[in-house]
Amino acid sequence: MLATARRAGSKAKRVSRSQNRPIVAVRCLGNAGGGHRWPPERQGPFPVTELPLTGKYSNALAIAIKNSGLYDWYTNAMGYRRYGLLLDDLQVENVDVQLALARLPPEVLSDRDERHKKALMCYSGKRELPLEEHTKPEDDKPYLGPYLDMVVAERMSREAFRSK
Repeated sequence: MLATARRAGSKAKRVSRSQNRPIVAVRCLGNAGGGHRWPPERQGPFPVTELPLTGKYSNALAIAIKNSGLYDWYTNAMGYRRYGLLLDDLQVENVDVQLALARLPPEVLSDRDERHKKALMCYSGKRELPLEEHTKPEDDKPYLGPYLDMVVAERMSREAFRSK
């Protein structure tokens, strides 16, 4: 059973009552509303598939998105590559990310700072970098992920130790 708000325009997160996990609704080719909920008679013949965002379905969904070309389209549409940034440069700096940044090698951290400075200068001047200076998809590799994984694993082990 799913608990969800059924009001028009509601942005409530759908949660499975039995597992307390967030649910993602994937619309298959039928609703081109961009998040807008059409009335049931106008939704088209394609069903809504509900998949939990955790466990085996999240991995399958990520693989399906990567292989469909949607991932490439979305990352290009985000626009960060036009300013010379990498995807890991867009991380929100919470406590875990700050600790992971502190563990980065100095040259990687200085490269990150230079990319941020260049992007801020371009954005404030309302211009983009020349096409040859855009970040290429093959250069957009994650550099913060391993350090962030270590920080999160350490925090989880500390919390588990403290809760005993």
